[in-house]
Amino acid sequence: MAMTLEELSILREGWDFEAKAAQGRDGTGAVPRSFWETYAAMANGEGGLVALGVRERGDHGLEVLGLDDPERVQKDLWDTLDNRQKVSANVLTRADVSVEALAGLRFLLVRVPRAERRSRPVYINDDLWSGTFVRVHEGDRHADRDRVRRMVAESTQDSRDDRVLQGFAIGDLSRETVAAYRNVFRSTKPAHPWLPLDDEAFLTKVGAIGADRESGRHGLTLAGLLMFGGYEAIRAELPHFFLDYQERGEDEGAIAWVDRIYPDGTWSGNLYDFFRRAIVKLAADVKVPFALAGGVQRRDDTHVHEALREGLVNALIHADWEATTSLLAVKRPDGFTFRNPGTPRLSLAQIREGGISDCRNRTLQRMFLLIGIGETAGSGFSRILRAWREQSWRAPALRVSEDPEITTLELTTASLLPDGVVARLSQRFGQGFESLGADERVAVVTAAAEGRVTNQRLRDLVALHARDATVLLRRLVDAGLLGKHGERSDAWYSVAGEARALPLFEGAGDGGTSVDSDATSDDSDATSAASDATSDDSDATSAASDATSQGDTAVARVRASGRVRSEILDAAILAVCRGRFLTREDVAAGVGRAVNSLRARNLPRLVREGRLELRYPERPNHPRQAYRTVDRGQEAPT
Repeated sequence: MAMTLEELSILREGWDFEAKAAQGRDGTGAVPRSFWETYAAMANGEGGLVALGVRERGDHGLEVLGLDDPERVQKDLWDTLDNRQKVSANVLTRADVSVEALAGLRFLLVRVPRAERRSRPVYINDDLWSGTFVRVHEGDRHADRDRVRRMVAESTQDSRDDRVLQGFAIGDLSRETVAAYRNVFRSTKPAHPWLPLDDEAFLTKVGAIGADRESGRHGLTLAGLLMFGGYEAIRAELPHFFLDYQERGEDEGAIAWVDRIYPDGTWSGNLYDFFRRAIVKLAADVKVPFALAGGVQRRDDTHVHEALREGLVNALIHADWEATTSLLAVKRPDGFTFRNPGTPRLSLAQIREGGISDCRNRTLQRMFLLIGIGETAGSGFSRILRAWREQSWRAPALRVSEDPEITTLELTTASLLPDGVVARLSQRFGQGFESLGADERVAVVTAAAEGRVTNQRLRDLVALHARDATVLLRRLVDAGLLGKHGERSDAWYSVAGEARALPLFEGAGDGGTSVDSDATSDDSDATSAASDATSDDSDATSAASDATSQGDTAVARVRASGRVRSEILDAAILAVCRGRFLTREDVAAGVGRAVNSLRARNLPRLVREGRLELRYPERPNHPRQAYRTVDRGQEAPT
């Protein structure tokens, strides 16, 4: 099939894309060894697109080298896919591999889909531990052993929370929590035959106590401990377990939060008590009639309240409680954030489409269902979308991070087309803006309201395929309304002349398990920083607009490359920190690097060298520490 270079470039913006020269030793073409690492990594993630016979130049442009005999290369590809000594699973169909042509040169385009849960991890060379790869910032990385273990458990266990624990007993549960749950159960099902049972029998019925059929062991299940246990007992089994609800006020610069729920010793610290405390605060002040019976059940319900319940309970029942990040729920004047440890079992496309359910913690899900909370039909996200569309609010943004493993749902209550933003754009661009179609207008307004718009974010908002979204965005660049930044799937667009280096809705942070830890506070600060960034008159927008072109180049190079020289990474950090204090997580998200690496090396050194200044210089370990570039007219290396 004939293709233009522009069409190939458009394709890679909507996908995780990799170009491989694939010339072989004799220059006639061969499947390179590195392809299999990329194949495994993409299959273990959200999938991707690999072009064999195409090279990416240093300026990120594409050069088609071609394959002398693409059919032979294709046969080699299929033969290797069928070899279990080389690849653990074949996730491709014949339709996923095609021979394309450009300017008389032929190459292969391989679309790697996301592997089904039971086929994960996909690994190579018959080596589970060394042959499992994941995609991080468009690069292939060995999965660490803990990650591999969790993937294996995911593939073999339909439910992760029904295992019977050793060394725990009913005494590790909070009697008050069990009593509160039974009261709501009683009011929900007043004639249920389980009501007369004693606590142990009742807990067995709901799945909090179970039996291991292989060993004959009888005792608490993981779900029972999480739902009803005491905080110390839960932490004994899950050392990274931490629940955090924060309510933020209008003035983010004053304090980190105005109200907070976390395991501070005044309550049990388990999931059920966290849910019934947090849902009351989440629903408070929502401008529609609403009441909660027993602190949990719905009365005079609305779709918005239903969406908030779905957001919170989904975070709890889909979380990977063996991961190292915390669970965070945030209420802001302009919206809500729900962030849970672990990545989804379904692809983002499947979640958005709805109708499929694959809950990680099915016993927890059932416990909530028994008291009228949640659903099992895979319609939770669809209900959230419906509620937000009914209010004409900006579409929810669901994002997945592989490093660290977190899933973040952002719900903003801002209008899809805010009057102030529309008026400002009309005044600036005149007829150029007024004459835009509906989808084009959404793209430009989103770039102005959120500071940036990406291919995926635009597809969140309007019904477009990845290719069509890229074509639309590039058309707006050509019209002078948007500016493009970055390459490949990292590409993003700002209103022309208003470049912002910070990405939104990409849950960064390494999580925390203690309220005194930097990580926990920084996680929450990262969320509030993202909230700050959505303001039209955000300091970050104006500051980033002043960044030098060299600094922008450094940011693009760092985000698009697996490894760069330290001075280039420094220049990128200084570019994103210019004009505003940013937390470690914000800096890491801005330059596309892991926060732990920056925390240990780059940020302290730049402070020592006097190139970054601290927001709290008298307290270097302040939980809300942030960094700003000391402007000395420094030029970034090229």
